Amino acid sequence: MNTLTSQLDLNWPALLVLVRHGESEGNKYGRRHMAQIKKKPSHRFALTRLGRSQAKQTSLYLDDRFGLDTFDAYFTSTYTRAQETFKEIFRDKKKSSHQITPIIDARINEITRGYASTIGQKEIGKRFPQEVFALNLNGWFHNIPLTGQSCVQIEHIIHSFLAFLREACGGKRVIVVGHGTWINLCCRILTNRSIIETEELHHKQFYVNCGVTVFAKESNGHFKLIDENLKAWK
Repeated sequence: MNTLTSQLDLNWPALLVLVRHGESEGNKYGRRHMAQIKKKPSHRFALTRLGRSQAKQTSLYLDDRFGLDTFDAYFTSTYTRAQETFKEIFRDKKKSSHQITPIIDARINEITRGYASTIGQKEIGKRFPQEVFALNLNGWFHNIPLTGQSCVQIEHIIHSFLAFLREACGGKRVIVVGHGTWINLCCRILTNRSIIETEELHHKQFYVNCGVTVFAKESNGHFKLIDENLKAWK
């Protein structure tokens, strides 16, 4: 019997909507270019014009499907691209006459890739050949990159966030604007997806910018995956 985390008798939110950020400077130009040429760290990558358009189109879809002012809790990460995506999605949206603003939670931050995000994998191979050996040996999920984080470490953080949601937002409607790897790992936890499948999704770059993933609590208490990586923009 394959028991899923989402099928445990826990106080899940009634609805959990996960949205990846829109296209950022890092997506368009690459992290190494942004670090070496633009001197800008990953957490400060801004949305591109396309990224803002993706967010605006996704806003129309989310509002039509769920009603953006009907959520009980709103979250985003500390990263600029996620906060700008949230701003575009919720622009001019109000709740009880107040502008909707998110809770900024570092537990939603994207995985930190360390040196690899500033000098690139090829340069990592030249300077630190053992690092390439370790990545090939351990695999993407379990490997801890130099000065970076492993997926295992991020999952510990996601578990903390999910526990907080069960404590503070049980039975409520929650929306989170975050990052691709974070959403991939969150879905792995909730659906008990295998490590191999999770790594395959990562290497295929499965999660598109502004992709929408939806979990909903069923009458039996299970937390069911309704949609994953739904693209609402053209």
